[in-house]
Amino acid sequence: MINQEFLEKLEYSISKALSNSSDKALKSIWCDGILMPDLEGNLVQKTIHDTRAVEVTALMGRDGQDSYKMILRFGDKSVSRNARNLDLLTCIPNTDSDDWIIIDEHRKEVEIILD
Repeated sequence: MINQEFLEKLEYSISKALSNSSDKALKSIWCDGILMPDLEGNLVQKTIHDTRAVEVTALMGRDGQDSYKMILRFGDKSVSRNARNLDLLTCIPNTDSDDWIIIDEHRKEVEIILD
């Protein structure tokens, strides 16, 4: 399930993965917060089950304060764990790579692909 602990760990993991990026332009981008929309928990869970994605807002950029539209994409593992109200922390990909993060700085959009 998506909770504050998951959002904080994801925020940290995004920043760490970007700092490890081989793309020099991405090394200076960091995430300073992820905000969930004001939706009831069951609605978020159903949206993830139906669409395998949920839209949130992230504070990101070179100063960490630009508002980005963030799409969290859920893989098989994270969809299954979410459906059973289990912890999603293990679904955050390894920070040694940034291949699970797709950033469009001009449009201020980021896509995160969870396991």
